[in-house]
Amino acid sequence: MTSSRGEGTEWAGMLADASRARFDAIVAVDVDRLLRTITDLVAVMETGAKVMQEASAYEREWAPPP
Repeated sequence: MTSSRGEGTEWAGMLADASRARFDAIVAVDVDRLLRTITDLVAVMETGAKVMQEASAYEREWAPPP
């Protein structure tokens, strides 16, 4: 079951802060946990915030050098 994302939730607060440019990016361990629906994706896109996914330990270990 998915928890509510309506008014008064941490989700709504994050979107409000992103809209006010209190931060530039949202970092998630796994993007599918952050953006559960297309509606969530649209809501984040409308704020202008970037979404970044944290690399797993495996990805960090095997990533090519910069």
